[in-house]
Amino acid sequence: MINNFNRKWPRNFMDETTLKWSRKSVDPRILGWQIQPDTSWLPGYSEEVIQDMERFLSWPLPFDVKTLLRDTSGLDKPQVHLGTHIKEDQKYKNQWMLTLENIQNIRDWFLAYNNKEIYAAIREDEIVLPFDHHEYLFLPVYAHRCVACRKSDLDSSAVLSISGSDVVQYGENLQTYLENEFLMK
Repeated sequence: MINNFNRKWPRNFMDETTLKWSRKSVDPRILGWQIQPDTSWLPGYSEEVIQDMERFLSWPLPFDVKTLLRDTSGLDKPQVHLGTHIKEDQKYKNQWMLTLENIQNIRDWFLAYNNKEIYAAIREDEIVLPFDHHEYLFLPVYAHRCVACRKSDLDSSAVLSISGSDVVQYGENLQTYLENEFLMK
């Protein structure tokens, strides 16, 4: 399956989400992480910074991830958590993982989750990925959602939610995942 990621899509998506967030407030009925009102996307990274990220991680970034990184480096506000089980000092956290500042965490996260437990969970849950279930790259995007792809096919990717050994497919590619997560399409 070829990832039909439109090069102009990130800009349109960012404009649409920024407008949505300018008109919304935090919903007290929804427990968990929420985007704060008036949140905006930060400017993207230069090609040089993206190449530095690839060198540090020792693998090439998927096409759709690089396209997104050219347009944004994340969110300008942390997300807010509504719920009774969270401490006040942990109520605000930036869940956007694709940042230069998080690069070490991304590498550590990749190494931690690139293991047999995840492969077994993917097979057990019968998740259909656009490639064989070996040679995965798991690249965190938002919270515990990650892009999964193969080094040998960076044009095809899927987005998974990985929490421990629980794996759920959230999108057939980065574009559909982000639209579903942030625009509820």
